[in-house]
Order: sequence, then C-alpha cells, then structure tokens
Amino acid sequence: DVPLMPAIQRRGNDVMRDGAKIDRYRGHVYGLAIDLGTTTVAANLFDLETGSAIATAAFENPQRFGGSDIMHRISYDGGPHGGELNKVIINALNQEIAVLCENYGFQRREIYEVVVAGNSTMRDMFFKGDVQPIGQRPYKSPIELAFLAGERDSTALVAQARKLGLRTHPKCLVHGLPLIASHVGGDAAASLLALDISPDDDEVTMLVDMGTNTEIV
Repeated sequence: DVPLMPAIQRRGNDVMRDGAKIDRYRGHVYGLAIDLGTTTVAANLFDLETGSAIATAAFENPQRFGGSDIMHRISYDGGPHGGELNKVIINALNQEIAVLCENYGFQRREIYEVVVAGNSTMRDMFFKGDVQPIGQRPYKSPIELAFLAGERDSTALVAQARKLGLRTHPKCLVHGLPLIASHVGGDAAASLLALDISPDDDEVTMLVDMGTNTEIV
C-alpha cells in the first residue's frame, strides 16, 4: 500500500497545488499517466482524490512515419522536418483527451497533472528536447550529460502543459520520469518502481520490458 500524497489536492471548493490555489473545484480532480512507447502509446486517467483508475486509452504511436525504430526517428528529427514528430504526438494525445472527456463526462480543465514515461528519445522529444546526442556515442541524452556533469540534480523533467501544447488545465504540470542511462529511460524506471524491486532484496528477480526496444533488468 502506498499512501496518497498528490501535489494536487482539493480543499472544499478549491483545487490546490502544494498549498496554493490554482482553480475552483469543477467536479473532478484528475491526472493523466502516459506510457509513451515507440510503437504504442497508452494513457490512464486517474482520480487524484481516490487513486482509482477511471479509464485507459491506447493507440498506435503516430510518429511511425519517421521510422519504426528509435535511431530512424532521431535521424528524421535531425532533418528538414525537425519538430514534426513532437507535433504529431501532442496532437494525438489531445484527440485522446477529447475522447475521454466526451466518454466520461468531464472537462479537459479538470486534468491538473500529467506524468510521462518513455525511453530517453521518446521522452526528450515529447519535451521538445534535442535528441541528436542520443543517436551518437556515448548515446546519452543532453539531460543525462548535464546530470553527470553536476549541472542538474535529477534527470527528471517538468514543464507546463500549455507550453507543450497539451490541452489540459492551463496550470497543469507535465512530469517526465527520470532516465536510467543512455537508451534506458523512464519506462524502465517506472516498471522498477511499480514492482518495488530493490537491490537489497535477497531473491533474484528479472524484469523484461519487451517492446520495440527490449530492456532487461
């Protein structure tokens, strides 16, 4: 059991983030968890007051026209159509958000927090970052390089949803889960967290994420 301690909470008719009011209560306090896979994207809508899952949506990653694998997409993003892969995934997620709103009877402004898990390339591209270094030796994200150089205290990312183009509450924050190293990103980190795998455990455990890229821990 994990105690619920969301940054977003409701106090009476106010929706608060870390003690500061960001909105009036509109009927729901929702969060969106996104698994940004190379081939498939999954989005889970959560009630932040109860921790319960409301809905799940999944669709093929529309970035596939830029290549079926990570290296081809890095190459495509470095060409004359740089930024296009970011735009298509944002547009696809906005369409899914609109469908969820219609199907479950809520407003997009009732989504106050978004968490994104993905490999290093998918995550950094989502946050409009430069992914070219990930495709070249030593195959590391600029975020990881800055962390290793002591310029950052984490490889996690945070951005305002409106600056990314996501149609949620105007003050919604988007959190990119931290990377592990090189191509092993926040999706593997999320799996380890969900399974509560600790290096202090006595038993031997193996985690296999069998996707377009396969990670084994």
